[in-house]
Amino acid sequence: VATMDSSAWGRRRAQSLGGRSASDREEARTGEEIKHIMSGMMGMRLKRLMRPLIKLKVFLLRRRGMHRIRQQHIAQPTSPAVVDVAMESPVLSLFGRDKVAALMRSARLRTYEPGEVVLYRDEPAEASGLLVVTGGTLASVNAFTKEHTPIESPLVLRDTGMLTEEPAPAKVVARSVVDVFILNLKDVRATFRSLDAPALEKLRELTVVARRDAFAAAFPHSELFMRLSWVSQRLSDAEMREYFMSRLVPVVFFPGDVICTAGTAADAFWCIRRGTAEVLHGDGEVAARVGCGATVGELSLCFRERFGVTVRAATIVDAWCLGKYHMDRALEAPEGVGALIRDTAIATRKAWLLDHKARTAPAHVPSLRSVPYLADAPDASIDRLLQAAVPVVSTVHSPILSVSDNCDGLYVIARGLAAAQRLETREALK
Repeated sequence: VATMDSSAWGRRRAQSLGGRSASDREEARTGEEIKHIMSGMMGMRLKRLMRPLIKLKVFLLRRRGMHRIRQQHIAQPTSPAVVDVAMESPVLSLFGRDKVAALMRSARLRTYEPGEVVLYRDEPAEASGLLVVTGGTLASVNAFTKEHTPIESPLVLRDTGMLTEEPAPAKVVARSVVDVFILNLKDVRATFRSLDAPALEKLRELTVVARRDAFAAAFPHSELFMRLSWVSQRLSDAEMREYFMSRLVPVVFFPGDVICTAGTAADAFWCIRRGTAEVLHGDGEVAARVGCGATVGELSLCFRERFGVTVRAATIVDAWCLGKYHMDRALEAPEGVGALIRDTAIATRKAWLLDHKARTAPAHVPSLRSVPYLADAPDASIDRLLQAAVPVVSTVHSPILSVSDNCDGLYVIARGLAAAQRLETREALK
């Protein structure tokens, strides 16, 4: 502090103290000295606080300079070595070498230091982009055990994520200095439009396989999900795992794909896990939309009949599928599983008939009028008969009426086929 006291400062201090009493001058002198000492201490403290920031700035400037020097010696995005790495991706290889080279012109180069995060877990593909790694070593970090699994370069990251629209399954960090060319997904998807028909079909196959694998890994079927369907609501966990969960296979439908068509034989039923499907009337009008948790075709498969409606995918639909063979195996199980499923199916069909009774009643009036003693009956009597009707559901090969029983009701077939056997003749009734 003494060295900081110059003669000019002393003269200014003496002038400011002139004309005062001795005590005032001494008090003012003491105040000025304290202020001067405090300003020196504040300067030293500020310098101490700023020292780490200055070191950090110098480090960042040096690293930026090193990156610039390194990037000058790295191959250009359109060089044959970088294009060869990009062509290793099954998705980019569909474009051909010339289109990939043109696509790489818009790539952005970034260099990662050891320990830096290259890809975050659950990061969408739109945010990360398509990563073409040309050099260095990466590591995949387990989210629970924090274990590092080495990943050798060169390789392409997030190419399947672009097809499946799934977030990154794990965090990826750099174990050494890593050079990455980043492609914008908008540019890549815009190139899809230039593909020919065979390449588009191959792209569709790759998308189905990648999405099916990602869907099965991210959304495995569980007892809770299967309980959403009436098919397995009354089954035990062991029975459900044996006859259904172990037989389910993942399937993918693209927008516009028909899941099932009205009038065709039922060969499977589907449990929708993701996406939205449209239920169509006979004229193609959309009657309803179904989403996650909905089942399609289970009643038709259980009763061995044709599909009653057409269901079409409105978005990309991921579903679990159970084939007819495995459904028949469950219906014929000796442990009572088949009877339990059939009883549940009958109850479900009865509830459906009661729910649609008011809407479908006018369609049954001609059937009642075809009976001779009801042909001239008043409309009020026909309406009372329809209101008093109760739903009856008969499974395949089960008797509806028998010659050995007294007639206890009038049956109007609302859906399905029945065979009437008189003596040696057999006639099909609709």
